[in-house]
Amino acid sequence: MKPINNRFVVEVIEEDRTVGVLEIPKTLDGQTQVAKGIIKEVPDVFLSFKGTERECPLKVNDKVLFTIYCQQTKEGDKITYFPAEHEIFAIITED
Repeated sequence: MKPINNRFVVEVIEEDRTVGVLEIPKTLDGQTQVAKGIIKEVPDVFLSFKGTERECPLKVNDKVLFTIYCQQTKEGDKITYFPAEHEIFAIITED
């Protein structure tokens, strides 16, 4: 599956809700539910808002914090998420 239009293919990671000493919240503002995931695919061409090509800010296997209220598909028990760039809040770095 290859995403288009500045979307990414993300799978949720079921892990501890902490990164180092920081606790990952279940919601950002009391309403927007977030999850930790791993980027599985990135688009071949990444466009700016003006329609020009630019460097993709994420790569395959990056761990991210994203909203689960994005486009998604379910096959059996597995849910695959397709967040747009603005639906990904952070890249999680584990030093």
